[in-house]
Amino acid sequence: MSYLYDVLFDNNSVSAPFELLGALDISGISDFYQGVVDNDNFGGSINFSATGGHINTSDLSHVDGGVHKTGLNSFTYPIGDGGYYRLAGTSNSESESLYKSKFFYEKLKPTLPSRFTRRRFRSY
Repeated sequence: MSYLYDVLFDNNSVSAPFELLGALDISGISDFYQGVVDNDNFGGSINFSATGGHINTSDLSHVDGGVHKTGLNSFTYPIGDGGYYRLAGTSNSESESLYKSKFFYEKLKPTLPSRFTRRRFRSY
């Protein structure tokens, strides 16, 4: 496991330039300036500690895969899938907790003339 305080993700060479194979524990600010971190297809994991957070998260820069969060404070996960960042979060907790969240983007087969999409969140 790699322990990081602050980290900057800045690479737009391809749609998902960061292929995460190992484990990251972030206790400072993770700046999602540009570039998707793909841990979904490479078996990596990201944990934000009690003091960890993120900024500049967007459709162009987020985590494609699951994200863990430990601590008591509320947290908005930097998760997305299929090129879309979507908000999901937890509120303050009374006891030390570990949460995991992942966003799944799926296109439904059209049953009517217009196209519908379904978005779902899963917390573990």
